[in-house]
Amino acid sequence: MMGLRAAWPISYMKRHDSGAGGTPHRYWRVKVTGQNLGGTAGYIRAAEIQMRTTSGGADQCTGGTAMADSFYAPEGLTAANAFDDSIFTDWASNGTGNNSWIGYDLGAGNAKDIVEVAWTVGNDASQVPTDVTIDYSDDGSTWTPKWSETGLVFHASGTTTTMSP
Repeated sequence: MMGLRAAWPISYMKRHDSGAGGTPHRYWRVKVTGQNLGGTAGYIRAAEIQMRTTSGGADQCTGGTAMADSFYAPEGLTAANAFDDSIFTDWASNGTGNNSWIGYDLGAGNAKDIVEVAWTVGNDASQVPTDVTIDYSDDGSTWTPKWSETGLVFHASGTTTTMSP
């Protein structure tokens, strides 16, 4: 699968660093602050999300736990689907739209400084965020923004957009 991903087009967005860098944290999330209004109102979808410690580096979301504020239960579109290394399974929020989020608990003793997030579009390319904040936490409940992205442009299902401060 990794070879297929490398061939997909990548869009680079405006970046706004709003937090200190270089410090490792256990919990990371992508919080949606704006969404594509052409999609089904309130639903956000992702086929795959990778969090990296270097630009273009290895995905750090292994051995931990996927988490999200919600998931679309009728189709079983849980957060774990976005971190399973398969573009054929999706996560979708349950209509929470803006303020919905998906993230990853790297596990005790595995704190990392995430500097890049790659979001692969799910089965419905209209259910994507336009604005996000990348947040970190050390306890899973108090979140601090590290950077934000505005004006995200996603293409067809299966394409990847990369975000970094």
